[in-house]
Parts: sequence; C-alpha cells; structure tokens
Amino acid sequence: MFRLDPRAETPKYQQIAQSVVAGLRTGALRKGDRLPSINEACKAHGFSRDTVVKAYDLLQEMRYLSAIHGKGYYLRTDAADPRLRAFVLFDTLNGFKENVFAGLSDTISRQADIEVCFHHFNPGLFRRLLLEARGRYDRYVVMPFPAPEVAQALSDLETERLLVLDIHACVPNRSTPFIVQNFDAQLIRALEAGQERLRRYRRFILVFPPDNHDPVEIQDAFLRFGSRAGLATSIVPRLTEPMVQTESAYLVLDDRDLVSLVKYCNATGQRLGRDVGVLSYNDTPLKEIVAGGISVVSIDFYGLGVRAGQHVLDPRPVHETVPTRLILRSSL
Repeated sequence: MFRLDPRAETPKYQQIAQSVVAGLRTGALRKGDRLPSINEACKAHGFSRDTVVKAYDLLQEMRYLSAIHGKGYYLRTDAADPRLRAFVLFDTLNGFKENVFAGLSDTISRQADIEVCFHHFNPGLFRRLLLEARGRYDRYVVMPFPAPEVAQALSDLETERLLVLDIHACVPNRSTPFIVQNFDAQLIRALEAGQERLRRYRRFILVFPPDNHDPVEIQDAFLRFGSRAGLATSIVPRLTEPMVQTESAYLVLDDRDLVSLVKYCNATGQRLGRDVGVLSYNDTPLKEIVAGGISVVSIDFYGLGVRAGQHVLDPRPVHETVPTRLILRSSL
C-alpha cells in the first residue's frame, strides 16, 4: 500500500500520503477502504509513529481520510476523485515544442495536472530534475538525449510510469514505452517525395550546426538520399552569405539560418523557390506564411502531443514511430 523511495528528497510522510492518493487513482484502493492503524503501519513497514501520524494528518487535511473513533482510519466516501499528476521534461522551448505541449494539454488537462520543465541538453540538470521529481508523479513524459547521466536518470524511474518522447535515446529497456521520430529512413522517405523539385537545382546543401544537439543520423540519411537520387550534396556547419548561390537548394535545421537565408535572398533579389531553394526542418505556423510559405520536413508535433496525452491517460505498452512528411510550399 505504501510505496516509498528512500532516495527521494520528498519527506516520508508525504510519500505515504501520495501513495494512498495514487492507490485511489489507479483503483488499488477504493473509497471506504480501511487503512492500517498507526501501530499496524509502523510494525508492517518500519515507519516511526511520528511519520505515520503526519501522513494521516495530511490525508485528513486533503479530505481523503476520516478517523472514526474506535474503528480506525477510512478513506472518505465523499472524497474528490484524485487527478493524475504528470511530469513533462522537454529539451528546449520553441515553436514546435509549443505545439507538442498544446496537443498534450488539450488531451489531458481535464483529468491531469501537468508540470513542465526544460533540461536544455544539460546532463546534470536533466539528472537533477528527474531525481527531484521521482516518486512525486504518476506519469513521466521525457525528451532525452545521448549522455550517461541521462541513461542513469531514466533507468531509475519505474518503466510503467515513463514515456520516452520524440528522441529514441537512452531508453532503459525493451519494455519502456516510447513515441518518437525516426531521423533515418523516415527522413529519406520524406526527401524522396520532393526529388522532382530538388532535381531542378544543381546542388543540395545541408546546414548542420554542430552545437545544436540535432540527431547525427540526419547527416548520414541526407548523404544516402543524395547518393540514391543522383544529387550533388554537401554538409556545412554554418550558413554565410558567400555560400548562398543560385541553383542551390538548402536543408536548414536552425531557424536562425532560415531567417538569414530569406533576408539575404530578399536583399540580393534572388527568388526563393526559383533561384534558391529552401527546405526547413520542423514545421511551425509561421513557416506557412513566411516568404510565401517555407517547405518543410516535419512530423505532426501537435499529434505527437496528443499521442503522448493518450498514453498518459491509458498507459498501455507502446513502441511507436511517428511519420515524417514533406510539406511543399513556394520556397522549393
């Protein structure tokens, strides 16, 4: 009945109260059930009397527990149904992550409370945030990245409460649920859908900033696509004005490079989609209208959030790769 994590910073009495509320939420406990007496709880679990008293007092304050003289402690039949608590750990905040959160929130906000944090690809911060959150939530939705500290932090969580989202990295074991992108075969398939337009250009260039934490699989997939399609391809770490040439198409991952490219074309009179082709990674609403519309390779980020929310509410086993699609607009 009482599930405690000895490594958690949350006081034991709070963990006891949280485990009772979680039991109500999952159906392991029901309204009207009798809880162990203080002495029974101390003897069965090795708690101090003060810890159990504080836990039961807290549950009474939360209006989940009643003390009936001469009978013991009972879960109140008029207690409000407890809400799920979800901890969401994103990497960074940007336009498409906002869409993920919108899909998640729209799906679960009526039934769950959501706490969102960002790790900014900092392994120490990632580990600390999960350590502090462990045992305090019913579900953990996490965007990981390759790092030993990340792998360790994820392995410390209960698999049945964890969902790895967006990036397939540091997944603790085969049973861990995930809903992720594929940056290899799915990317190649999306680019192949645009081969006819890409062949109008003499060269196809990937702008891959080395410090942006983008999956390295993108580079290999890009080169393999170019080889299969018979296109002259190259990869550059930064986009500078001298690199912008006519009859060239660019796949840009960083929106700052996209802005620089559009501004330079506007300033020099080069026609976007004619003289210079542009394909951007990850769609946002703004890209639908910028420069008449920017072509993108992207997943449905709102739909990714919806799928994550569905799993939070109904945590069945899931190993899912969301489709990557090409959306053609005037920039290519």
